[in-house]
Amino acid sequence: MFAAFRLAPLLLFFTACAAAAAPLGTQVVNRAELAFTLGGVTTRLTTPDAIFTIEAQRTPSTITFFRYSPAVPGAVPVRLNGAEFQNGAGGPFSAVGPLVSAGGAPINTAAPVPLTEAERYFAGEPVIVRVTDAGQNGDPAVIETIVATIATGNGDFVTLRLFESGPDTGEFYAWIPSETGAPATDDAMLTIAQGSALTARYQDPFDLTEVSTDTAGVDPFGRVFDSLTGALIDGAIVTIVDDATGMPASVFGIDGVSAYPSTVVSGATVTDAGGLTYDLGDGEYLFPILAPGTYRLLVTPPTGYGGPSSVQPPAFDALNNAPFTIIPGSYGQPFTLTGPGALEFDTPLDPSTDVVLTKSAGTATAS
Repeated sequence: MFAAFRLAPLLLFFTACAAAAAPLGTQVVNRAELAFTLGGVTTRLTTPDAIFTIEAQRTPSTITFFRYSPAVPGAVPVRLNGAEFQNGAGGPFSAVGPLVSAGGAPINTAAPVPLTEAERYFAGEPVIVRVTDAGQNGDPAVIETIVATIATGNGDFVTLRLFESGPDTGEFYAWIPSETGAPATDDAMLTIAQGSALTARYQDPFDLTEVSTDTAGVDPFGRVFDSLTGALIDGAIVTIVDDATGMPASVFGIDGVSAYPSTVVSGATVTDAGGLTYDLGDGEYLFPILAPGTYRLLVTPPTGYGGPSSVQPPAFDALNNAPFTIIPGSYGQPFTLTGPGALEFDTPLDPSTDVVLTKSAGTATAS
């Protein structure tokens, strides 16, 4: 005689604690439950949890500095969807505040903002940074965020949360205002100093070996100097002209909008059309924002000097106020700007004396 048993249908359940299209970094817990009836007794079995994290695809990244450039031909319109900074290491993120130009005018981020890549900044300009990382575009229907940092050569540091420029772009932007003064880290202001550098850094949170950096200079300017002593020379009339036409070049102030004089006097004060004042240091000349192109610098020396100089590098290396940046444009020759920005080279002038200069093998001697 045989006993009869009936095996009820097996019921298998799978559960997961995360919904579909969860954000990158979400931890998902999966488990399976098995239920069956044998001899009138129902048994339930549950598997151990299977835990995994939703990670980004491994894709290359870049980080790049940008500036607000409404008057520069070729500026790219970009949607800026926000910017946040971290209040101290591990602290919460807060909104940086509205985007404002160097002249204090609000910039409308409800519409695309014209941007160009930046190699240098002036104190007072908003510093804008972009990270491209297609792998961080985890959900094509959502504007996502990532984190990057900016450090300054004078000791300031800020951690920024960047926002994707659209739901499916893989490009992330943020901004922070800048000023001069004593730096205070981890706040909504980047304190920068003339001659120091900015370093932006992004590290993929899912691949710590992937790190991208970019650098930018601060407060670029040129100097007029004595070719024999290195003394900085005030009173030189400096004009920037378009090399093709010989006409004065179009120059803009650091707000990217206001017209700036194409002729300045070294060491003097300059005011742009927006009323912003630039106090130049000894011997300094400044043309803040120029469009890419080929230009020449015309220098009318003050009394007691002549130019272009007959002295060539490396004769300047041991002079006072060295090092000097010397390019063909330092001698009135054409030079090319490949991106929008300022001039950053120096101009030597020869003193009008009875000294006779002789040159040999790239050096200058006085007799």
